[in-house]
Amino acid sequence: MADDTRANLTKGSTWTRLIYIILFTITFKMAGLIIGIITLVQFVTALITGGTVNQRLQDFGGMLGLYLRQVVAYLTYTSDEKPFPIGPWPTDEFATQSAQQSAPVPPKTGSKSSAKTSPAKSTPKKPGKSVTKTVPKKP
Repeated sequence: MADDTRANLTKGSTWTRLIYIILFTITFKMAGLIIGIITLVQFVTALITGGTVNQRLQDFGGMLGLYLRQVVAYLTYTSDEKPFPIGPWPTDEFATQSAQQSAPVPPKTGSKSSAKTSPAKSTPKKPGKSVTKTVPKKP
């Protein structure tokens, strides 16, 4: 048992990871500061423009959030993949998803359907999950 402990204490990869942990902790703090600045700029922009925010800052903030997720995964030993600048910068899949989610919803048309419907009912699909569907009313 003592030999295993001694081998673990002298393993170079463990001490190298400590250096990365220190560096990525500093990076994490700096990224948190940048997120605070982005938040403040977006708030001021929304105040001035009446709710419109800077899309590029919004996308960068989303990717920075993904980056922080990668850093936390590395720091907590959830992942052995080193984040940027050692590894790759997060992809822009978050920006694509956020753009799709924030796309304006077209207004409903004024035409009314002849079929009457009752309020939505929840139908359990799996334990803990439900699916909502509209059921036609009987005349």
